[in-house]
Amino acid sequence: MYEDAPEKVATDGLASYLRAIEEELGQDTQHEVRPCTANPVEQSHRRIKHRYYPTLGFGEFEAAQRFCRAVDEMGNFLRPQTRMAEFMSL
Repeated sequence: MYEDAPEKVATDGLASYLRAIEEELGQDTQHEVRPCTANPVEQSHRRIKHRYYPTLGFGEFEAAQRFCRAVDEMGNFLRPQTRMAEFMSL
């Protein structure tokens, strides 16, 4: 269990998350269910999911690692940087 556990954890509501949150973070941490569009963690993976599914897999871990790194770098390069609804200068 973590000393600095968050007060709330937002997920898309998958049943296994509740048990994992209780075991890893403790019963004091609240589980908040949000649709994927409101969950920033789910949104960060959207670009990868859109490109991954048409390819039906990568075949090997190294190929997936290269692809994810390239997608992250392009996303960071092409999109304006924001942090919690604040615009950050590049």
